[in-house]
Amino acid sequence: MKRFLLFLRFSIIILAAASCKSVLMKMEHVKAPALESKSSVLAFLKRYQLDKKSIYTCRDSASCVQLYLKFKNIPEAAFFNSRGEMLIYSDSSCPGKAANFASQFVPGESYRVNHGFCLKDLGEKMAPLGKDTWQPAAKYDLTVVIFWAVYCGKINRNGFEIMDVLNNKPGIKVQVLLLNMDFLKEWGMRKKLPVSMDV
Repeated sequence: MKRFLLFLRFSIIILAAASCKSVLMKMEHVKAPALESKSSVLAFLKRYQLDKKSIYTCRDSASCVQLYLKFKNIPEAAFFNSRGEMLIYSDSSCPGKAANFASQFVPGESYRVNHGFCLKDLGEKMAPLGKDTWQPAAKYDLTVVIFWAVYCGKINRNGFEIMDVLNNKPGIKVQVLLLNMDFLKEWGMRKKLPVSMDV
C-alpha cells in the first residue's frame, strides 16, 4: 500500500509539472513551429508596432538551417562592433543577459570577440522583409541582431525589449536588425521543417 501511495504521489507531481509547461506555453502564445508566410510574419510584428525598415528573414531554407545551428535558442541576440566583429556578451544565451549587456555597452571599450562569425557572414544569410537594407557596421558603434520567430509568441518580447534598452542610451549610434527565424512558405517548402526546433 505504501508503494502504491508513493507511486501515486510521484505520478501526480509528474502530471502537474507537465501540465504547467503546457499552461505556460498557452499563456505566452507559444505554438509548435510551422511554416509561416511573409504576410503572417508582418502581421505578428504589427502587434508590437515595430519599424518595418529593420525587418529581415533568412535568405532561404539553407541559410535558416545554418543560423539555427549557430544560434540554437530563439529569441536570441547577437552584438557586432563597428568592425563587424561579433561580441561575446555571455556564456549563456539568455535574453536577460543580452539586455544587461546592451545597457552596459560603452563604445570604444574592449570586448571579447568571436572571430569565427562576423556581420558580413550574417548579412549573406539575410533578406529584407521591410523597406531597406542593413548598413555596414562601420557607421554604428553597435549593430544588434535580434533573432525571433512567430512560434515563440510573447516570449519574443524578451528580445524586443533590448531595443527599449538601447533607445534609452543617448550618444550611441546603434543599428537594430530584427531577423525572423521562421521557415517560409515562399521558399517552396513542404509541410515538414528541415530541422527540429525546441519550443
